[in-house]
Amino acid sequence: MAHHGKQKWVKAERGIRYRVHLTRKHGIQQDRYYVLRLSVGGVIRQEALGWASEGITLEKARIELAKLREAKRTGEGPRSLTERRAIIEEKRKAAEEASLAQANALITVASFWKAVLKQTIDRHAKKRVCLRLRTH
Repeated sequence: MAHHGKQKWVKAERGIRYRVHLTRKHGIQQDRYYVLRLSVGGVIRQEALGWASEGITLEKARIELAKLREAKRTGEGPRSLTERRAIIEEKRKAAEEASLAQANALITVASFWKAVLKQTIDRHAKKRVCLRLRTH
């Protein structure tokens, strides 16, 4: 039976918390949902890491928190998981745009018109078939 109140967060150590799912199991133990609590720009933020059943452990949480604290201290790299995800998304979009630009650069005028002509012929052929079917 599910608990409808607020779930209790357990402090694993400084900056790392988890909550226990009431019905979800990971092996013999109940599944844990890990989050990091850290200060970014003077604001305390809580950033989700994930479930123990999906591979997140206390040790991995420690490593992630240490990386983020080091980035905050040195000023190099993402200071939060949200920033890291945004950087990865920007790189993915830039790579996608570069590959699209490269593909567009390879298109010649002749190949473009060949594709347009083929689409036009296909479209007209479908119309002729439809007209023939209606008249019969």
